[in-house]
Amino acid sequence: MALDFRALMRYFAIVAEQRKFDRLTARLEVEIRTRGRGQVCPSVNVSRHGMFLATPNPPHERQLLILRIPLPDDLPAIDVMASVVRRVTASLPPIPADERPLPSGMGINFFALTEENKSRWEAYLARLRGETPRPGPPNPNASRPTFLLQPKDVDRLRRFEAQEFALGSMFLRTPVLRSVGEKIKVILIHPLSDEEFPLLAQVREIQAGSSQDPKGMALDFDVLSPAGRLAFSTFVEHGVGLSEMLAEVAEAQAGNAATSPVKAAAEASTAGLEPIESAPVESAPTAPTSTEEPIDPAFPTAPAAPPEVARSSGESDAQFTIEIDAPASLSEA
Repeated sequence: MALDFRALMRYFAIVAEQRKFDRLTARLEVEIRTRGRGQVCPSVNVSRHGMFLATPNPPHERQLLILRIPLPDDLPAIDVMASVVRRVTASLPPIPADERPLPSGMGINFFALTEENKSRWEAYLARLRGETPRPGPPNPNASRPTFLLQPKDVDRLRRFEAQEFALGSMFLRTPVLRSVGEKIKVILIHPLSDEEFPLLAQVREIQAGSSQDPKGMALDFDVLSPAGRLAFSTFVEHGVGLSEMLAEVAEAQAGNAATSPVKAAAEASTAGLEPIESAPVESAPTAPTSTEEPIDPAFPTAPAAPPEVARSSGESDAQFTIEIDAPASLSEA
């Protein structure tokens, strides 16, 4: 069955809702490591990209953490790098009236984990929602590091599209470095819908950091097809995730008349589409400012970049790094 891909993108833009993924009530005994020390904190609620943990003495916002999260799937706990994006203590102002009261603790956002651990987390959330996770084929890249990057607002996501995405490269500020030549996955998270768009990239250079230059990695993105670039533009303007697009395309290719969006796409192709307003989202996380790296034997750092591969400050792929809230990376699994 032939697909009008542009009509399909128009359909996705029409049906996409500007939504955040719901928080689900769940108790997990999460081990936290920061600055070489560890403690266990129970979760209060969980979501696609983070959780709220109860603790009487939450660390400051932007503090980097290593989490070991036990999931009820009879497999080892998953390791995740994360950052504190919200503190709740008795001395702080109360939370918004439309939210449930929370105990003292912290809201954290995930920054990096392996592809396998992200799949296990998604399956866990599906079970919490009463759904049956769809088993996928064996993943040959199960241990590949996956970075979660969320711009603060739509304007910054548009700048990413116009600069880094158009150039095919970016500089990722991170205190934990990967190896040159290593393949990683970068997942862009839409600031309004929380939907995801994955991009594959290769580490071109690593920069050890100095008083003048930030520590991080220069990345080269894999080239996308024209259809892939159109899908990314739809993601930027309308908050539609790639997984949702692929699921609908599969339905259409299977000829499922009951669920195929192709007819609706054709009918809606002339409908007026308004792009998402680019108002900043107050709850979006900001980059951690801690200069002390988390210490844990399960997360060894890569060797410092040799002088000959240190990137000069004049290269264009460093222009957007401060705008992206993902300064942490996952080290070797």
